[in-house]
Amino acid sequence: MNQICRLLGISKKTYYYSIDPAQALEQHYGRLKSMLERIIRKNPSYGYRRLKKALFEVYGEVVNHKVLLKLLLAWGLQFKRRIRKPRLGWMARVLDFLQIRANLVWRLMKQKMITRCLQVIVSDFTELY
Repeated sequence: MNQICRLLGISKKTYYYSIDPAQALEQHYGRLKSMLERIIRKNPSYGYRRLKKALFEVYGEVVNHKVLLKLLLAWGLQFKRRIRKPRLGWMARVLDFLQIRANLVWRLMKQKMITRCLQVIVSDFTELY
């Protein structure tokens, strides 16, 4: 590479700077694309850790997890992700369970005890400790 750059009259830094990162990834890891597509098609719920493990177990390919994430992003290969909902605290669970029972305004409206505007004024809170 050094001799080629010298013949062209450019520095090595200029040569490497001109290479597109996506193109460099394609050159080095292009063979993995079909393998990854097959694994993702077969197991859409796999994350990058399981994909890395499956690549090694099925095809014997060892890939760094950071490189694998770059490849998935560059090739637009998506995998199903599960987003976990935050776990409710004990007070939130109690309020959720008692939602209809604890709603006094709702009960008063059902019993037709609210007849005028501004007869009931309510407030809300966001967190309890």
